[in-house]
Amino acid sequence: MLTITDSPARDEIVAIVERHGGERTSLIPILQDVKTAQHEITDEAMQIVADLVGVHPVEVFSVATFYAFLHGAPEGRFVVRALVPHGTREDVSGVSRDLLAGRIGSLHAFKVRLLMALHPSPEQGTRLADAWDAWQAVAPDPRALATELGWKLEALATIAVYRDSPVVYAFPTVEELDVIARRAHLARDAVQVPRYELGDRCPTITWRKR
Repeated sequence: MLTITDSPARDEIVAIVERHGGERTSLIPILQDVKTAQHEITDEAMQIVADLVGVHPVEVFSVATFYAFLHGAPEGRFVVRALVPHGTREDVSGVSRDLLAGRIGSLHAFKVRLLMALHPSPEQGTRLADAWDAWQAVAPDPRALATELGWKLEALATIAVYRDSPVVYAFPTVEELDVIARRAHLARDAVQVPRYELGDRCPTITWRKR
C-alpha cells in the first residue's frame, strides 16, 4: 500500500499532477491517472493530491468516492499456483536414474519430474495412465524401492491413483499463461519462486487487470 514516505509512489503522483498542470479543475483526470498507475486511490494518495493541487483533502475524498470509476478500493488480483516446465525437457530414463540414485528428495518432486518428462506440449498434456505405466517400469518392486530410498511404502502406494486414469495434466510455461491472461486483459504483476526442491517449477503468479 502507498504511504507518504513511499518516495517512488509519491514521485509518481507528483508527475501526474504536474502533467495536468496542478489545477483544481483537473482533479478528476488526475485521480483517474493515479488509479491507473497505482491500481487504487488510498487515503495517503488523496492527501498528496490535495497538498499538490491546493485543496482540502475532504474535496479530493468526495470526488474519489462519488464516481464509481474512481472508487478507492484496490482492483482484484488473480493469483495462480502453477506447475511449469523449466529448461530443457527431461526424458523418463534420466528421471528414473536420478530416483534410483537417491538424487530426488521427495515423492512429490519425483511425480512432478515424471509427469513433465512425459509432457510433449500443453495441447497434448500428460495422461496419468501413461505416468502409471512409466512408474511400473521404474519400480516393479515398490517395497524394495521404499526400503532403498527410505521412503514410506504407503506414500509410494498413492501413485496407484494414476492407474487407468483418464485425467490429463498440462504444463504451460509462464509466457504461455501470460498469453491466456492477456485475453482477459490481465497483466503479470509478480512471480514468486519458492526455495524448496523444484521450486522453480512451482511459482506463484499474480496478474492484475490492465
